Amino acid sequence: MEKPLRAPYVRTIAWFVLLTSASSVIIEFLFKSNARASFGTGPDLLRFFALFYGSVQVLSFIAQTQSGRVLQRARGQWNAERRCRPASAPRARSP
Repeated sequence: MEKPLRAPYVRTIAWFVLLTSASSVIIEFLFKSNARASFGTGPDLLRFFALFYGSVQVLSFIAQTQSGRVLQRARGQWNAERRCRPASAPRARSP
C-alpha cells in the first residue's frame, strides 16, 4: 500500500486536489463576504443567494442534459461506424 502512495502521479493528484479545494474555500469566502457587504444581513442577502444558487442549478441542469445528448450522439455515431466495419469480417480477396 505504501508504494502506490509514493508514486509521482498520485502525489500530483493529491496536490491538485489540495490546491483546488483551498482556492475554492478562499473564493467562496470572498464571494460571500462581498455579498454581505453589498446587501447587508437580512432578506436582501437571502434573496440574492436564492437567485444566485437557483440560477447556478438551472444552468447546471441545462449543461448536463445538453452534454448528455452530445455524448449520446457521438457514441451512437461511433457504434454505427463500428457496426459497419466489424473486425471479424472476412476481407475481400483481390483478383
